[in-house]
Amino acid sequence: MSVILRAYLNFPGTAFDRLAEGGEVEMVLQQQMWGDHYGAVIDRFAIHWMVNVGGLGG
Repeated sequence: MSVILRAYLNFPGTAFDRLAEGGEVEMVLQQQMWGDHYGAVIDRFAIHWMVNVGGLGG
């Protein structure tokens, strides 16, 4: 089952770090060639998160 969750956060990096606590970062949150920041993490409950953040600038 897949679920799409959209969150509008002032500090998305902090939210990504909190998801990673006690889990495993698969891909560090960093700027990608399409201009957004993207990262992937498995949280401590074994939930896979793919985080795409637009509008942070370069």
